[in-house]
Amino acid sequence: MGVAMGKEGTDVAREASEMILADDNFATIVYAVKQGRVVWDNLRKVLLVNTPINNSQGLSVLVGLLVQLPDTPISAIQILYSNFICAVTLGFVCAIEPAEDGIMNLPPRRVGKRLIGRYLFLRIVIGTILLTGCVVGSACIVDAVNAGLDQTERLYKIRATAFNVLDFGAISVML
Repeated sequence: MGVAMGKEGTDVAREASEMILADDNFATIVYAVKQGRVVWDNLRKVLLVNTPINNSQGLSVLVGLLVQLPDTPISAIQILYSNFICAVTLGFVCAIEPAEDGIMNLPPRRVGKRLIGRYLFLRIVIGTILLTGCVVGSACIVDAVNAGLDQTERLYKIRATAFNVLDFGAISVML
């Protein structure tokens, strides 16, 4: 990357460069590299938190219907509320996290490194499977325990339990 100094650099250098420093201080480059690394790390953290939560919301509905629960274990309004409260709030917490210790001691990322590598993808898949399994499993348990109740009351209990398991599971994923 070509870098030109903002105040003392010539016009030719500024036109040829990809980044122009507003001041003539090289410490600005170090600060920009640090902030770039923080943004990269925090973006990966947000993906690690939000992706399993969002996947589990959709898969819980699908798997709940496949295991023949009386209706979807989570209603559409519960999914929207969970997105609004959990995904946004927990993702925001991860997005504004300060820099990790020793972030500037790490070597530069290699060119072309993927945002979601194998290890992060595996963690997302495991989180999705565990969270979906817990949500649908709790719904099945509540369905079996309350088999004697009428359909409406049983569905309320299933959805209340599944919603709470989803949200507390989302908090567990974040932690």
